[in-house]
This record gives sequence, C-alpha cells and structure tokens, in this order.
Amino acid sequence: MRYLLGPTHPFFGFLQPPVDETPAQKTERQKREHAQRVSDTIDEEIKQERAKMKKEMSVIRVLLLGQSESGE
Repeated sequence: MRYLLGPTHPFFGFLQPPVDETPAQKTERQKREHAQRVSDTIDEEIKQERAKMKKEMSVIRVLLLGQSESGE
C-alpha cells in the first residue's frame, strides 16, 4: 500500500530526492526503490499465503483406531 504525500505533509520535503542528485545517484536510488517495492510485494504475497494456509489448517481430521466390528 502506497501513500501519496502532498506538499502540506510534514515529511514531504524530507522524502523528496536531493536537488543536487547526479544521474548515477538517481539510477541507484531508483533501483533501490524498485527493489523495495518488489520486496514489499513478495512480503504481502507471503502474508496472504500464510493466512490462507492457516485458514485451511483449521480442518481437523480424526483417525479412530481399534478393532473393527468389535460390537461397541
């Protein structure tokens, strides 16, 4: 989930890239940001998969052992 910060947000200026950023620095920053987005997406998918597995694991199966046709 991404939030868009407007110019009135207190961290707006802090989160902006530096004014004197070189093209090489910009490329590196963009690579890091892309890697972080991919990582966040994978983390979210793992979280959803775990929730799904937990829901499926709520089914309990019982195996009754003993002599068949014991009359009890």
